[in-house]
Amino acid sequence: MANKSSEGKVDHVEELVMIDAIQRLGLECYFGDDIDRILRKCSETDSEGGGDDLHGVALRFRLLRQGGYNLQADIFEKFIDNNGRFKQELEKDTKGLMSLFEASELGISGDQYFDEASEFTWNLLNTSLEHWAELCNAFLVEARWFASEHLPTTKEYLKNGVVSSGVYVVFATSSQSWVKQKNVKNTNIWINHPRIATMTGTLLRLWDDLGSAKDEDQDGYDGSFVACYMNEYQESSDESAREQVLGMISESMEVPQ
Repeated sequence: MANKSSEGKVDHVEELVMIDAIQRLGLECYFGDDIDRILRKCSETDSEGGGDDLHGVALRFRLLRQGGYNLQADIFEKFIDNNGRFKQELEKDTKGLMSLFEASELGISGDQYFDEASEFTWNLLNTSLEHWAELCNAFLVEARWFASEHLPTTKEYLKNGVVSSGVYVVFATSSQSWVKQKNVKNTNIWINHPRIATMTGTLLRLWDDLGSAKDEDQDGYDGSFVACYMNEYQESSDESAREQVLGMISESMEVPQ
């Protein structure tokens, strides 16, 4: 279901995320009419194209172009700096970069910004391909869980969730400037998932889940760590599950000795 932003504008990002998951799982043939209806509504009403969220904008662009809609590439202009290049702060937006890279593959002759988009994303992707592949796989695992409403064990969820938080990609890409500055030849220093990155990913995943579940207070499939915990430990309450999460967050914030 589409949501409205604080300004009252229609936001179809959640529906587009669902369409993306369905297509990646190869289930598009079962939801063709629904997908067409959502894309048509999105093309007619979502004039802001995902607002200032690169992931939402790029996802909307890709899905609409794949669906046969002639969406213009100038929708990405808001992410361009005064020098005509993508803003540097986008390098930390893992999910947005992935979506931008996929959207750039649908560029046609004359599309503004797409040559720059391909170069911008590929330069980042090319330095940490193993982490990006791992991240893509983690997203796919979550999409499968979501589509089937499957609740994994807390151990399975958190192991995959730390990866899908994007922390390993962020650490790897952020280390590029340090590697160049120090003239370090070994660029594989993040492949083995250093403890600080894992701790950071655990903190981000648990905190995001705790906040999202509280804010959304949604019915039906949740898929958060809290839901997985309550499913695994049937005797637990929502309150005790949240206390468990808070305890794990506290542990992940402790400085290693």
